[in-house]
Amino acid sequence: MSAALERQLALLALLAGTKQPLDQTEVFDRLPNFYPDKGKQATRRKAFARDLEVLQTMGAAILAEDKAGNGVFRYRLMPESDGLPRDFRLSEEEAKSLRGMLLTPMAASQLAAPARQVLVKLLSFHSPFDEKALGEESDAQDLTNRCEKLRACAREGRACTITYPDHQGNPERRDISPGGLFFRFGEPYCAGLCHRSDVVKAFKVAKIEELRLSKQPGRPLPADFDLGAFASRNAFRLGAPSEAVKARLRVLPEEAWRLKERMPGSVVSEDKAGIVVAEIEVAAPERFFKFVLSFGEFAEILGPPKLRQDFVKHLEGPHA
Repeated sequence: MSAALERQLALLALLAGTKQPLDQTEVFDRLPNFYPDKGKQATRRKAFARDLEVLQTMGAAILAEDKAGNGVFRYRLMPESDGLPRDFRLSEEEAKSLRGMLLTPMAASQLAAPARQVLVKLLSFHSPFDEKALGEESDAQDLTNRCEKLRACAREGRACTITYPDHQGNPERRDISPGGLFFRFGEPYCAGLCHRSDVVKAFKVAKIEELRLSKQPGRPLPADFDLGAFASRNAFRLGAPSEAVKARLRVLPEEAWRLKERMPGSVVSEDKAGIVVAEIEVAAPERFFKFVLSFGEFAEILGPPKLRQDFVKHLEGPHA
């Protein structure tokens, strides 16, 4: 079991077994082996935030409460009995009012980030399908509305037309049949069948510039399609073509721990000096290059040769 997974399970067990909500410091005190105090508070806080995000993405209903109003959140696992029924739906008037509040900067700014995230998900997954709103381009820029519309299309078996950047970043219009939404590191994605390639792809909702009902009928996704399995693919394949290359990445000891924590299954070797070599399937090079650059001078792409060449071009490009 990877260290990150073991830590996340320990956190989940702690929150499930406590009667009172715990703040971050109390979690660190009760799980000292998983969140050691090495003089780097920022590192512990980042690990804790990442663990919460992973657990919430997996479906754990972890609530963050700031009852004292001092910015110190306390965390607890919400009992299943406190959750909304799966068939719960807001009325059209309730959805309209909630949407209006979230789109009003002054009102939205009064909400803590966890509270706003909960309301966004409520609107995305428990509001009625509004066909009129789906055709309004003025609403298409709002992330909440886009999630709502895509979810509605998936539920109704409809197709939609979106404007989405191609692999070079140029916007292009395409028709898709949404199959469901999932979250990756806090960002919503839509798994949808692309009518042009007849392949199920992941589309980052924030990158969708225009969204409206398509004149084409919706198409069924493959019978063996599983949203959970699709969402668990590594991030360098999300929203990318189906063909991928296997990249070999070498990371020096200074940053190897981070690679092993985030992608433990990719590690194929580690020498006595702590140098790690990983193999990662890549079909979205630009996203992979950003990941490599996050390791600074401590990472090197070993192959294949074309990927190394493309990485050099990436470094020499205008976005370098």
